[in-house]
Formats: sequence, C-alpha cells, structure tokens
Amino acid sequence: LTDVARAANDWQMLETFPVQGDFPGEQLQTALEHEAQAVRWEFGEGCDLQGFGKELEGVLAKDSFPCHFDFTRRGVELKALAKWGFLKGLEGSMTLPDSFEDWQAVHDLAPGMQLFTVDLRDCAREGTTPGKELTRAMRKTVQWLERGERLGWELEKSLGQLRFWMGMSRDYLTGIAKLRALRLLWFNLLESLGGALRPCPPIEVEVAPLPEPLDPNHYLIEATTRAMAAVLGGAQALSIRPAEGTPQQRRLCRNLHHILRLESKLDRVMDPAAGSFFFETLTERLAEKVWKELGEESSA
Repeated sequence: LTDVARAANDWQMLETFPVQGDFPGEQLQTALEHEAQAVRWEFGEGCDLQGFGKELEGVLAKDSFPCHFDFTRRGVELKALAKWGFLKGLEGSMTLPDSFEDWQAVHDLAPGMQLFTVDLRDCAREGTTPGKELTRAMRKTVQWLERGERLGWELEKSLGQLRFWMGMSRDYLTGIAKLRALRLLWFNLLESLGGALRPCPPIEVEVAPLPEPLDPNHYLIEATTRAMAAVLGGAQALSIRPAEGTPQQRRLCRNLHHILRLESKLDRVMDPAAGSFFFETLTERLAEKVWKELGEESSA
C-alpha cells in the first residue's frame, strides 16, 4: 500500500469556510496563525465572486497556501474567474457542478488545480456501506477519465486531475480499511487501464456533523475518533468542521490536528495499520469484493 510520493503519514490541515457574503478575512488570518495549511472555500448564492477574488488576492500576496474552491452550491461565472489572476500559479482543486461544461476554459485559467473531484461526502451522511462507497468511487473515477478523454486529454493528464473527497462515518475500524482499500483499488484500476504506476490521487477526508444532532462537546469527542480513522487510513488532507461556527469551536477542531500530531505522533509512521492481520485482512477483503462486483458489472 506504499504511496510512491509519500515518505511519512503527514496530512494537510485544511480549514473550510462557507462564503455567503463578506470575505472572512479575520477568521482566515486566525486559521493561518494556528497553522492551517490549506483552505476550502464553499461558495453560496450570496457571494460576490469578483469582490471575493480581490480580497483573496491581497491575502495570497502575503501568505501563500493551497486553495480548494467548491462551486457545487452556486453557478460558476467564468467572467469573474477570468479576473482572478492568482489562479495561474495557485495549487489546489476546483469542485464544479455536474452540469458544468467549460472544463477546458477553467483548466486554462487554473492549470495547477485539479478539476476532477470524486465527491463521496454524502456517503457518510447517508450511512452508505464502505463497499458501496468504494464501488461508487471507482465508477465516478472512470466517468471523470471518460470526460477527460472527450476533452482530448491524454490518460496521464486526466489521472493527474483527480482528487478524492470523502466523508468519515462513525465506523472507526472499517473507516480505516476503507481508505486503505481505496488505494488498492486505484492500483488495480491503473493496471486494468495499462497506465504507468503512479501514487493514488490525494484523498481528502471531511469530518462533519452527521444528521443526528449532538451536543458540540460530544461532537468533539466523536470527531476525534473519526479524524484518527482518517489519519490511520492514510488521508492526505483532513478537514474537521465544527458543530457550530463560533471561533471557540473552530479553534477546538483545529487543535485536534495538533493533538494527533504532537501528542499521538500519528504523522511519523507511513502506514500505521500495516502488518496488522485484522486491518490487512479487512482491507484486502473489502477491495476484493468491490473489484469483483465491478468486474461483474463490466461483463454484464
């Protein structure tokens, strides 16, 4: 399960900001001061994209960090994005609505950003089993690669555009195995496509409140175990969303990253679950089951 490009189990500390109206400059500065390493911007209908771009450009001139833009809750205004000059040299990703068509135009504006997001966050909220979630992940991956082919992109270019965005349920043990099995399935897919060996695309995990209401402090305890599962499974980026959007709750969620690193030292071992008979068996059985189902679908 070794990822060729990784030398440790470190993960990117990612903070998510819903953007409805004014630019959250003060909240962003606080997050960066407390070692947030990347930011996901979640746009709503009330956001002025042109004004937002001017504000963000000013921040990026002082602090450089990857940005992930989520446009799934609103339309994309290419005219506004064209004025974001910082996109040319920015790293990160851009999640666009399924109905979006001008992928090449966005790629030209932001060549360093990944456009093909395999978004599986709903699976955690819906209680989808790990097997069904991984099956959905492989189907969506193939759909993205087919889209890249229609754009005239070489396979290697399309593979480089992929990013997995997953939720984490309360099932701690299978949560770990799920992320490990995803990497096995990725290498199986590469082999079936005849592609060269390359690391699994970035796996970003979002820990967020589930539909059942919880006390914010109870949620923090639950979020800790769910975040641990993500890290032990090998997530490359982790976002822990607060139950409430208060500065205190944001800070407590941010501190969970520091506890997992500085006290639990989970970033020091490449694959913490490796060598465990239970996790190795669970991982392999899960991957084998999903791959078998996919094979039966393709031959049907």
